Amino acid sequence: MVCTRLLVAATQAGSLIGKQGATIKSIQDASSCTIRVLGEENLPVFALPDDSVVEIQGEPTGVHKAVELIASHLRKFLVDRSVIGVFEMQMQMPNAQANQNVPPHQSWGPPPQGFPMNAGG
Repeated sequence: MVCTRLLVAATQAGSLIGKQGATIKSIQDASSCTIRVLGEENLPVFALPDDSVVEIQGEPTGVHKAVELIASHLRKFLVDRSVIGVFEMQMQMPNAQANQNVPPHQSWGPPPQGFPMNAGG
């Protein structure tokens, strides 16, 4: 029997549980593992306040399968879909508008007094 823990955002943990526990139950059935979302008292010191810990217990092959299924389920969270529309609007703007806030090119002046031109080494 082995145990592994994953640190995920709380919103992802909620999605992983699913409606009435359906998602987590299907992963448990497919992997023959016990999967629990632990309380905040189990958060590691480096976790954010809105993180959750997902604990997987079972035989090594089952735990491996459960991690794969969880990763596959959470993959949809890799992109924040709420910003795609803004990004697409920016990409459709003509270049003149997109670059209007870019300052004009400025050349660099000579090095400050006392610094040799070839100070690298």
